[in-house]
Amino acid sequence: MRGVAGTQEQGAGVIFRRSNAGRRDRTFQLLANASRSNYDAFEAFTGTLGIRWSYDSTPIWQKRFTYAYGAELIGTNEDTYDFDVAARRRKTYGIAALPLFAGFDTSDNLLNPTRGSA
Repeated sequence: MRGVAGTQEQGAGVIFRRSNAGRRDRTFQLLANASRSNYDAFEAFTGTLGIRWSYDSTPIWQKRFTYAYGAELIGTNEDTYDFDVAARRRKTYGIAALPLFAGFDTSDNLLNPTRGSA
């Protein structure tokens, strides 16, 4: 869980994480976040939803190949100043992402490598 309670920014978020999801060292995550920002330059309400699966190295079981993939949706409703019309305007924006990661580690030790590369 995460929270921000400031004078110009407020928000709350939660992450559900399941380690060893289906098999050893595979992690499943769900995340949700909502926030409000109120600054002189803009005001925004933003929401995020995401899902992620990953296969990671651990200090005990070092993997040569690691990966992560998922999906994320971000929506924001913003009030900004439009200099062309000299007035404030409210607009809604959306972002959809499919993040991918692949890593190959040839180091001899995950926590104290002396040779190899990551």
